[in-house]
Amino acid sequence: MPKLSVVAHELGGSGPLLLLLHANGFHGRIFLPMVPLLSKHFRCVALDLPGHGQAPAPTGPISEADLVAAVQDYVEREGVRGAFCMGHSLGGTLAALLEWERPGTFRRCTRTWRVAGCDPCSQSQGRPPAAPAGSRRWATWALWRTRRLWRQ
Repeated sequence: MPKLSVVAHELGGSGPLLLLLHANGFHGRIFLPMVPLLSKHFRCVALDLPGHGQAPAPTGPISEADLVAAVQDYVEREGVRGAFCMGHSLGGTLAALLEWERPGTFRRCTRTWRVAGCDPCSQSQGRPPAAPAGSRRWATWALWRTRRLWRQ
């Protein structure tokens, strides 16, 4: 399997780096609704994982190790070891696996979960939102969970 790559999106803010990793089937800009609050405390960078958003699609089967390696390559190439990290579902799993394999990759790491049917990007993709209130609840809950990042 050829080396996989990610695409980084600078979302704004100042302070320590917060690396944002999305869930399967999403893209890095899924975190945009949370940036107004997060950017008060962090410089927010969201990744498009391989085959998502603007990142190149794999040419064959891939494993979780391949995805972890793609994130690790970004961390090492950009010199952002010791950043904070927030991962949504798959993104949180990748962050935890990377931290397990290479302790100290992240200063702190948190994992959030998705509320069923809350795809804030569904309207831009020509689909009606399944649960508009779900998007608000997901963003609120995810922000509540991340408070631990900057309070410790």
